[in-house]
Amino acid sequence: MLRILGGGEVSEEFRKMIFSGSDIYCAVAFWGKGVANLLGLDALRPGQSATIICDLLSGGCNPREILFLMNCPGVKVLHLPGLHAKVYMTQHQAILGSSNASANGLSLVAGPQIEANILSVDKAFLRDARRWFDRVKQFAQEVSEADIAQACSLWRRRAATPKGLYNRALPTSGGFCSLTRLPVRTESLFRDQATPSRRGRGWPNAPPGDFLQTLSRGLRACQADTARISAACVRP
Repeated sequence: MLRILGGGEVSEEFRKMIFSGSDIYCAVAFWGKGVANLLGLDALRPGQSATIICDLLSGGCNPREILFLMNCPGVKVLHLPGLHAKVYMTQHQAILGSSNASANGLSLVAGPQIEANILSVDKAFLRDARRWFDRVKQFAQEVSEADIAQACSLWRRRAATPKGLYNRALPTSGGFCSLTRLPVRTESLFRDQATPSRRGRGWPNAPPGDFLQTLSRGLRACQADTARISAACVRP
């Protein structure tokens, strides 16, 4: 059986999943304030466990909520740079689609985002989903105090940055350009192929630390280059 869920239906269905399942697995990139309580992850029953993988250092995770999750009984939190998945599952059901564990993703606030997710109870699909989760988990790391401190800094910077600047492929006179935020440890891999963006014509709000790449080959080359950067971010 497959069902389509809007963002506002995910939390209700997930709470039902938790009620009937003992093992909970979430590979969800971004987590916002209050969602641990909304999803029921702060009230697991004895014998239940939850493993959560997020992209803590993306700037899109609320570090206070991650700390709260880390202190919830039965919950283990890992982080993986470059994770963009939205997968919620138990041994009996899975939800995957576009909804992050955030106010926007779960339609808690009015906004322009329209979410779509699939709920499945198909056993073969659940086996595949669990194998995928286990593969992703191999690259994930435990959250350290230093990670939380860095996440707090990134969260504050994100709040002060105009929206719409990240991972965008936009037309320019020379073809297309990609403006991408790179984790500190991967910046050195691409310094020979990207130059720091400067405040100038067309990019007045580009924050320091972003890289502006102009690719005369066109949009597909730009997308491929951004994908290659994302792949490098998940290498151990």
